Amino acid sequence: MIRLTLYGRAECHLCHEMEVVVSGVLAERGRAGRVALETVDVDSDPALAARFGVRVPVLCVNGE
Repeated sequence: MIRLTLYGRAECHLCHEMEVVVSGVLAERGRAGRVALETVDVDSDPALAARFGVRVPVLCVNGE
């Protein structure tokens, strides 16, 4: 299974757009059962907020 992690912010329009695009591609390609998409709000964790700063959205594949 491929793990996708989308790091972003609740009030970020770019983050929302990326989630829509990634979800659409997964559905289009029939990968919904083979790929897990997790979204993480960086503002929910001070360490993540410090790590990413304003550089969101970030999409990681299998932790990288």
